[in-house]
Amino acid sequence: GHIDQPTHLAGAWEPRTATVHPAHLVRGLRRVALERGVRIYENSPMLGLRRTGTPRVRTPDGEIAAGTVALALNAWAAGIPELSRAIVPVTSDIVATAPDHALLERMRWTRAEAIADARLMVHYYQATRDGRIIFGKGGGSLAYRARIGETFHHAPRRAAWVTEHMHRILPATTGAEITHSW
Repeated sequence: GHIDQPTHLAGAWEPRTATVHPAHLVRGLRRVALERGVRIYENSPMLGLRRTGTPRVRTPDGEIAAGTVALALNAWAAGIPELSRAIVPVTSDIVATAPDHALLERMRWTRAEAIADARLMVHYYQATRDGRIIFGKGGGSLAYRARIGETFHHAPRRAAWVTEHMHRILPATTGAEITHSW
């Protein structure tokens, strides 16, 4: 794999790795779970979990009992008392450029390799098949004492911050139009 940017001095090529599209993954997991008879309770925030006997999840609309409970929480796992001291939720934000195959050609980034650095607050980026560059950065906000509020959702201020990092890490993107952020 190649990428021609002055900020890239060396790297490790891992040909047996892959990227995962989160929405495709969750849809596939949902499909398989439903095929196996699992009942899914979406939009049911967990207010409490009884761990003894038959597990019971308390929600605003009542309780759900099950032989097994799988919690899909992401950063919200920090709200579980047993985990709260071990997890510090950190935001991760992404910007995407307009399609520009010529830019990717100039950068010699033509095989859509995914790249990540080894920083604590990681940068990660990938060229897409339609010619976009998606660039993400972790570390825009921390959730003090697992309090995940509106600051964890899309913030235009952080999108500008991520764009600045993209321009610094990938100087060829300076001037590229940003069409999406999340």
